[in-house]
Order: sequence, then structure tokens, then C-alpha cells
Amino acid sequence: MFYGIRKAIYQSLTIMSIFLMSAYIPSHAGIVSTTDIVEVKQTQIDREYLIETLAREDVQLLLEMEGVDATDAKDRVASMTNSEVQLLAAKMDQLPVGAGLSTLEWLLVIIIIILLL
Repeated sequence: MFYGIRKAIYQSLTIMSIFLMSAYIPSHAGIVSTTDIVEVKQTQIDREYLIETLAREDVQLLLEMEGVDATDAKDRVASMTNSEVQLLAAKMDQLPVGAGLSTLEWLLVIIIIILLL
């Protein structure tokens, strides 16, 4: 009589143990700092800024004059590393407020893009 109950208890415990052991999945989580999040977001903003700049008609005209396809330039910006995007966006942000790009400045931007290819 007790043998049947013991057997059922042992079987239940064995099944529960196997289930609990198979459900254990180790996880590895790291701490994400605010600085990391801000850097990623800033890079996204910089990348969008560069792509929007390349979408302007005057920029596309200058690119075509230099023999650079605008879609190739956009693809290159999309494939740049985060540090390249930040560097290029920082150089473009150094222009005086309200001033447009001169031909020389656009040539420098185009040369930088071509060199990064």
C-alpha cells in the first residue's frame, strides 16, 4: 500500500526536478550606462542629419559635378561606423550659424566622403 504511494511521489519529484533543471537558463546581463545610450542616440541623430544633407538638391548637384552618385553617398553614410559619422557631423557643424556651404566647403565634405569609401 505505501509502496505505490512512495513510487508515485518519487516519480512526481523526479519529473519536477527534470522540468525545473531544464527550465534553468543562465542569463548574462550587463549594466548599460546613460552615456552609452546618449552616444548611440547622438550617432543616430548625426547619421540622419548627414543623410538629410545629402538629400538636398544643391548638395546632390555638387556631388554630381564631382562625379559622385548621390545614392552611393547616402549608402556610404549608412554604412559608416559610429565614429566616422560623429567625425563628419562634427566637421559639418563647425560652420558659422546661418551660413551656407561654399563651394570649397562642399568640396571638402565630398573629399572626406570619398576618402572614407
